[in-house]
Amino acid sequence: MVARVELNPTTLEIEQGKSKTVEVKCYNSSNNLIPTRKLGEISITRKSGSTKVTVTQDTTYKNKATISVAGDQEVGNNKAVITATVSGVEAQEAKRCIINVKEKTQMIGLFIEYNVSYTDMCVTGQTFTKDNGWRILYAEEDTAHPGQYKNVKIVSTGIPAKLYYHYDGTNGNSWWGTTGNANEKATYGMKYNFTSIPMSSTTSPAKNAAGYGTITNGDQVANVTNTANGSIFITSKAKTEDDANTTEIESVHALTLEELNIARNLAQNSTTQTATTDGAKGLFYLRNLSQLDSSYGYTSSTDSYYWLASPYSGNTTNSVCLTGGGGGSIGYSNNKAFGLRPVVSLKSNIQQNSNGDWVIVE
Repeated sequence: MVARVELNPTTLEIEQGKSKTVEVKCYNSSNNLIPTRKLGEISITRKSGSTKVTVTQDTTYKNKATISVAGDQEVGNNKAVITATVSGVEAQEAKRCIINVKEKTQMIGLFIEYNVSYTDMCVTGQTFTKDNGWRILYAEEDTAHPGQYKNVKIVSTGIPAKLYYHYDGTNGNSWWGTTGNANEKATYGMKYNFTSIPMSSTTSPAKNAAGYGTITNGDQVANVTNTANGSIFITSKAKTEDDANTTEIESVHALTLEELNIARNLAQNSTTQTATTDGAKGLFYLRNLSQLDSSYGYTSSTDSYYWLASPYSGNTTNSVCLTGGGGGSIGYSNNKAFGLRPVVSLKSNIQQNSNGDWVIVE
């Protein structure tokens, strides 16, 4: 006969959008644990509190349940009370678990060490190092490795290169795609053929080529003494086709509108949203970088337009989507030299080190 019921733990802290498990244990009068198979009906329910805290009882091991918190659940203590009852036990013996909700970890926009440094093409004298030159764009929790995140994408903090996109397909378009109009071909190339975009040390690149100041990839340096291409941003930490076992992965590509909108929690097809919804300071509307660190040279008047590897849906004639200036709004253009912001897909997970910094798992 059941003499005592325990619901473990009695207090549970759950992050917005996450879940944790509770477990019921029953003991007899001799204080011995009773096997679950010998128990009667077990019920684990939410007795009170927010309806955004839900309970899913395991159908196989009925002494366990998953407590899930919605992503928009208000943060705070005592947001819900979970109770467990077992048949044959008086109601007053049923135990409770208090649910406290903590704010979701905001990873997007946080710095991560990546061994490519560069001078910025929009702010004279601005240099970004391996420690502050890259920020987390996208990551998924790896439940198999607690504390780690997988399928990570990182994006340059500033603008390491400028691309002179020109709709005239007779000028240096070897990296373009082969179907569609000029903007569709160019945006395909920015996404899938980024490593073929020719680059040289110049502030006035040729048509359909890119210019840079200095880019340092480990010991490999692109500067006035040599030329490079988009592969200068690839290190041994970047994902390759072999790592993904697919031809659909690019080690590096230009930031896309879809990625921009996902990171800003906007509709993926949005083409008009502005930087007022830019959750991480200066992540996309680069003029806000000075709010993150006063030493950054991006001010309210900095011209920081950059291409997005996406055709502009509102104009199908020689127009490539861009953002950055004008309040961070999405727009379109052609026949201009605007920034390139590389996105690198990492082959390994990331995690925080003992100092709280995000690093790539070796």
